[in-house]
Amino acid sequence: MTISTPLVTHTFVGLVVAAGIAIAGSSALAPAPSGQPDAAEMDTQAMLQDWVKLNQPGEKHKWFERFVGEWETTTRMTIPGSPPMESKGHARYTLMLDGRFLALESEGEFMGMSVKGYGLTGYDNFRNMYNMFWIDSTSTRWYTSRGRVTQDGSTLETYGSMDEPSMNEIGKPVRYVIRIIDDDTHVFEAWEVGGVEFKVFEITYKRSQ
Repeated sequence: MTISTPLVTHTFVGLVVAAGIAIAGSSALAPAPSGQPDAAEMDTQAMLQDWVKLNQPGEKHKWFERFVGEWETTTRMTIPGSPPMESKGHARYTLMLDGRFLALESEGEFMGMSVKGYGLTGYDNFRNMYNMFWIDSTSTRWYTSRGRVTQDGSTLETYGSMDEPSMNEIGKPVRYVIRIIDDDTHVFEAWEVGGVEFKVFEITYKRSQ
C-alpha cells in the first residue's frame, strides 16, 4: 500500500528543491526589499499551491465509496471448446491515502489452486482518467489499464495489454469492464479485443450479508 508514496515524495521534494534554487538564484541577482517576497518566490508558492490542489481527492474519487466492504465472489471463465468453469471466493475493498485509491484484496480458487490477488484503482486528476493496477499469485507480471466511467456512473471501462506465455503472445490488447448492477452487486469482465472480441472471464461480486 506504499506503492505511490515514494513517487509522490520524490515529486514534492523535486518541486521544493527547484523552488529553493530559483529563489536563491533570484535573490543573489536582485534582492527584494526587506519583508517583501520577490517574483520568483511568489511564482514558486503559486506553483506549489497548484500542485497540492491538483492532487487532492475530489468528486471522481467518490465513485470508489460504493465498493467499500466485504464481498462474496463467483468467477466464471470461458475456454473455447469447454464448458465454463466456475469458482467461489471472497473480496475486501478499502479506501487508502485519504480516499485517493481503492484497494482490493481477494482470495479464491482456480482449477483447484488457491489464488490471491491485490488491486488498486485510482483517478488521475491530471490526465482525467481512471487507472487500474492488478497482481496475483498466478503470475509474476502486473497488469495496468486506463479508462473512464460512463456519464451515469454505472460502468468503468479501461484498456490495457497483457502477455500470454502459453501462446507466446506479448502485449495482447484487453478491455476491462466494471458494471454496477445495484448497491450490493457488481460484475467485473475481462475481454480480449485483438480482432474479434472475446470475454475471457467475469467475476460477480455480491455484498456479504
